[in-house]
Amino acid sequence: MSAPETRCMNSDADMGRRRFLRTSAGAAVATAAAASAGTAAAQGEIDYDGWFDDVSNFEGTEDFTGQDTVRVEVGAQGNGGAFAFAPPAVRVDPGTTVVFEWTGEGGQHNVVEDGGDYQSELFQEAGVHFAVQFESEGISKYVCQPHQSLGMKGAVAVGSAEGDATGTTVEPPAMTEAPGGNGGGGGGEGGDDGGEGGGGEFSITDLVSGPAGLAMLALVMALFSPVVFAVVLSLVYRDREE
Repeated sequence: MSAPETRCMNSDADMGRRRFLRTSAGAAVATAAAASAGTAAAQGEIDYDGWFDDVSNFEGTEDFTGQDTVRVEVGAQGNGGAFAFAPPAVRVDPGTTVVFEWTGEGGQHNVVEDGGDYQSELFQEAGVHFAVQFESEGISKYVCQPHQSLGMKGAVAVGSAEGDATGTTVEPPAMTEAPGGNGGGGGGEGGDDGGEGGGGEFSITDLVSGPAGLAMLALVMALFSPVVFAVVLSLVYRDREE
C-alpha cells in the first residue's frame, strides 16, 4: 500500500509545480505586455516642460496630422472664463496652416509666440482670423498676453516635435471667411439693382414714350379740355428735360 500512496503524492506535487510554472509564465507575459504598452505611450507623449501646468482645459495633444488647415479658437471657455485656446495643444505636419479664430468672448485677446516669432494684434470682435504656417519641425508655444497669468496658453507640435518650430504669418485661407463675406457682397449689389428696377421713381415720360404713348396722348387731347392737355404736355417736357 505504501508504494501507490507515494506515487499519488508525487503526482500531486508535479501538478502543483506545473500550475505554478504556468501562472508564473502568464504573469511574466502580462508584465512584459504592460511594460511594452507603457513604453509606447511614453514615446507618444510630448514633453512641454510644464508649459500647461496652469492651463485648466489642457487634456493632451490633439492630433491633426494629415490636414492642411487647423482651427484654434481664441477666447474659448477655460481658466475661469473665456480665457483659453481650444484646443490648447495640436499636432500637425510641416507646412500646415493654423488659423486662430476669435470667439468674441473674454475681452481683448492676442496670439503671441513665446519667443516673438509671430504676433497678432489685440482683437475682441468675433470672427477675426490670424493664420500662421509652420514649416520646420518642433514645438511652438504661444500666449495671450493680457491673460497669460490666468493660463491662456497654447502650443503647436510640428512633426517630430523635437526642438523649436518656427511659424510665418500668412493670409488666412479663403475657407475661414465668414459666410456672406466676399461672396455675399455680389448678391447685395444684385439686390440693389433689382430694387432700382422694380421700385424706381415713376416718370410720366414712361407712359408717353413710343407709339403707344403718342396714341394715349391723342386720346387725352380728344377727351379732355385744352387745359388738361396743357398740364400733361408740361409734365412730359419737364420729365424729358430732367
